[in-house]
Amino acid sequence: MMKVFISHADKDKEPAIRFRTELESVGATVNLLTYEIDPNKTVIEKIKQGIKSCDLGLILWTKNSRKSEWVIQEVGALAILDKPIFVILDKKTHPPRGMAEGKHYLKLDDETSIGRLKEWVSNETVKKSTQNFVLAVVVILIGIGIISAIFSMFKK
Repeated sequence: MMKVFISHADKDKEPAIRFRTELESVGATVNLLTYEIDPNKTVIEKIKQGIKSCDLGLILWTKNSRKSEWVIQEVGALAILDKPIFVILDKKTHPPRGMAEGKHYLKLDDETSIGRLKEWVSNETVKKSTQNFVLAVVVILIGIGIISAIFSMFKK
């Protein structure tokens, strides 16, 4: 299952929720701090854990997020951890510079962009599932080999 961290400014909750819904419809687990309620963790701990555990960072880049210290720091953390990053651009906002420069850019209010993002997440989920399946098969085969070796030792 693909884990997605959505970085957004507080004023951009509505589009963030829309992207969460769209990504969950293709099986992704979405970390959107708006919904993540755990009284035992601070906001910083929640953000760190969400970024560390995600497979994809989704940045909603708007006039609001450009002014948000949190979003800028989250972009930097995602980039430092070499997480794939998609930047969703508002029509009125120029692409970000620095750590998010040259990443995958999609348009905020474009259904084609949402479709491309969902397709990418679906494909990555399939790849990840296939890798997990192959790993499980390898572990089972190793286990069978070990059990066979043990039985052959006792037959002698």
